[in-house]
Amino acid sequence: MSKYAEYTDGQKEAIFNMIGGKPVIDRMLTGELTARLIEPAAATSAAPTKPEIVIEPSVRSRFDRHGIRIPPKGFKAEVVAADRSFTLRRVRFNLKARLSRIVRGFPGMTFPTLEAFLAQVQAITGQIQGDGQLAKLLRGVCIPLCLPRLQVSDYGTVLDTTFLTAVGQAYTAQFPNRAFYNNVHGALAGKVGIVPESRHQTLLERMAAGPVVGLYFPACLQGFSIPADREQMVDLPPWLTLSGGLDIATALVAYPDILARDYQVPCLDMAALTFGSAEESLYAYAGGDSLDVNGRYLGAIGHASGGLLALGR
Repeated sequence: MSKYAEYTDGQKEAIFNMIGGKPVIDRMLTGELTARLIEPAAATSAAPTKPEIVIEPSVRSRFDRHGIRIPPKGFKAEVVAADRSFTLRRVRFNLKARLSRIVRGFPGMTFPTLEAFLAQVQAITGQIQGDGQLAKLLRGVCIPLCLPRLQVSDYGTVLDTTFLTAVGQAYTAQFPNRAFYNNVHGALAGKVGIVPESRHQTLLERMAAGPVVGLYFPACLQGFSIPADREQMVDLPPWLTLSGGLDIATALVAYPDILARDYQVPCLDMAALTFGSAEESLYAYAGGDSLDVNGRYLGAIGHASGGLLALGR
C-alpha cells in the first residue's frame, strides 16, 4: 500500500499543480530540479506568514562517494569500472616534512615559505569544500603540493633531466632495495606536448611567475581512458587542471611512500601530455620492487588513473 493512500487523487493533483505541474514534476524525477521548504521568519505584523516551497536546480555532485569523477551527461570516451583492489591509503601528512622533501629534491629553486604553503593549502581546500558540485572530491586521497618557480621552454627536457631525476633519487631513498626505471630517458626532448583542453598550460604560466601551490587528486579518474580524462574537463571550473608530468613527478618526490607504496597503488596517468604522437601518453607505475615511467596508449585501465590539480583562484 502506498504511504500516500490517505490522499485523494484530487488532493495529489492539487499539490502537483502548486509545484508547477507536469513539466516541473518530470524534471524533479530526473534530478534536474529539487524542492526546498522555506520556513517564514517571525511575523512582524498582524498578517500571517506561511511556509514557501521553492523549486530550484539541483546541486549535482561531479564526484562519487569515493571521490571518483562521475562521467558528465552525454559522455563519449571509454570508461571502465575502477579496480578498487588498487587503492591509495588516506593518511595524515606532516606538511612541513613534505615541503622539505620537495625543497631537497629541487635544490636551488624557489619555493614558498611553510606559512605561505599551509595558508594556500587551506584556502584551496576551502574553495573545494564550498562548492557542492566538487566537495566530494575531498573524499579521495588529496596530496598538497608546491612546484617551483620555473620557466619551461621544452617540457620533455625539463621533465626528463630535472623532475624524473628527482623522482629517482627520492624513490630509492625511500625504498633502498628497489629500483627506479625511467624507460623514456633521452626520448622526451621535443617529443612531449600539452593537450589544450587539459588546462595544464595554466600550471606552466603560473610557475613562470612564481612558486605554485596546489592540491593533487591522484585517483579521482581511476578507470577513465586518457581521452576520457580530457573530455571530462568540460564542466569543471577553470582552476581545476588535468595532471601532467611536472606535478605528478613532484608528488612522487614528496610522497613516494603513498603514491609508489607497492604494486597495489593505481598507475598514475600523465593525461595532460602527449608523447611522440597524439596516440600515446606517459604514466608512472609502481611494482613491488621498482617504480617505472613509460609511454602508453590511451585506452581505459581499471587500475590506472589520471589526476586533477586544484589551483587557487
